[in-house]
Amino acid sequence: MGIGLSIFVIVVGAILAFALEVEVAGIDLSALGVIVMLLGVAALGWTLYTMQRGATRVVRYRRAPRRRQVYDETTRRRVYDDRPPA
Repeated sequence: MGIGLSIFVIVVGAILAFALEVEVAGIDLSALGVIVMLLGVAALGWTLYTMQRGATRVVRYRRAPRRRQVYDETTRRRVYDDRPPA
């Protein structure tokens, strides 16, 4: 979940908790709104944490094995041998 979606979930929770004056049988919209807001805050915190962690991570790349140059005597040109060394 990204930052924008997390903020959207927080706003929806706030609307459910504070702006609606509707009665729904069996559901307390105020409590549901608070729960949705808490989920949005948790998602926002998780998103910011993973973004910060990804920015400081060091990625190391393995170098490709070097190709060996072989001089072909019959055609008098260089040929590359990509086979791994035995």
